[in-house]
Amino acid sequence: MTTRFLPTRAHGLVGSLAIAAALGAPAVLRLEDVPASARLLRLWGTGAIALAAVTDFELGVVRALPMKAHLAIDALAGPTLAAAPWLLGGASAGRGHWLPHALVGGTELLLALTTETRPSDRGATTRSA
Repeated sequence: MTTRFLPTRAHGLVGSLAIAAALGAPAVLRLEDVPASARLLRLWGTGAIALAAVTDFELGVVRALPMKAHLAIDALAGPTLAAAPWLLGGASAGRGHWLPHALVGGTELLLALTTETRPSDRGATTRSA
């Protein structure tokens, strides 16, 4: 069964939307009453920008980190971000304090599991898990 069907360019575009959501959510949802909720989203967004910048794919700037390593980091960071409001106690402050983390973290995990491991501008793509 082929599970890796998403081109790396699409990963970058969806990832960019997730980054924008993470960076914008604290202001839009007024998360400052639980600073850890806002800080965590901003920290993840900043880290995701740095990760994308050094990844060897179409949207990478330096293109030093292999896509497989990027996807492994996404596979760890996504569930961690999604679980963080419960682990750190912010979830009890309301849906706005856990929903953005869960959505962005879940998106990261989904991208990690479905994205091809080689960028299309580097030759044939890897389509197996």
